[in-house]
Amino acid sequence: ALAKRLDDKSAAVRLSAAEALIHLGEPAETVLPVLTKALASEQPGEADAAARVLGELGPEAAPAVPAINDRVATADPLLTDRLAEALGRIGPAARDALAGLKAKLAADKDAPLYRVPAAVALWRVARDPDAAPLLRTALADPKGRATPPAVLWRIDPLDETVKALEKHLKADDAADVLAAAAALGARSKETVPALARLLKSENGATRIEVAVALSAFGPDGAAALDALRAADRLGPSAPVAVALYR
Repeated sequence: ALAKRLDDKSAAVRLSAAEALIHLGEPAETVLPVLTKALASEQPGEADAAARVLGELGPEAAPAVPAINDRVATADPLLTDRLAEALGRIGPAARDALAGLKAKLAADKDAPLYRVPAAVALWRVARDPDAAPLLRTALADPKGRATPPAVLWRIDPLDETVKALEKHLKADDAADVLAAAAALGARSKETVPALARLLKSENGATRIEVAVALSAFGPDGAAALDALRAADRLGPSAPVAVALYR
């Protein structure tokens, strides 16, 4: 009965049925015709939903790569984000679509809005060396998705990435600093001072996170933690106690 809904007049019903069938373990070829057709739609949300479901299929969506490649050229930033994520999840079988994605990244003024998923797709599909420079650029650009520092470090643990992450340690947002610190660890002498700076935060939750992070640095983080404890700014939090004495 559910399979019959793939022929429903409503695109929403067809796509919902396709997703449900995937979750029930139906073969990809059962739903791919519906999904690839929806990719070409100009109706708001239809192509976006199809791209998301194709991403859920992962490598099984390989036959849809030509359709994804065709849609990338005219897709808006949100849809391009979804298409890039789908290509990354498909993996090496999506290699033929990378040239089109890279061409769009180079020519589109809105490329910063989908640069991160595109870079991740380049890496997942072909270990493309352009992925790391794209992620380093995105790290300093507030547009689009945030770049997880850990992802950048995993792709390219070299000097340029260290410098980019050290710059991120100076960010105003505590979450950015903590993420960069987690990626760099003791590889940079700038990490502990950057975390110590956050100990002055008026936000108790931030101080707890910083204390836990500093505890991983052993003696190097002990001085900063002792200063905070002496100032009675840690509070009675159990996580902090664990951080101080583990």
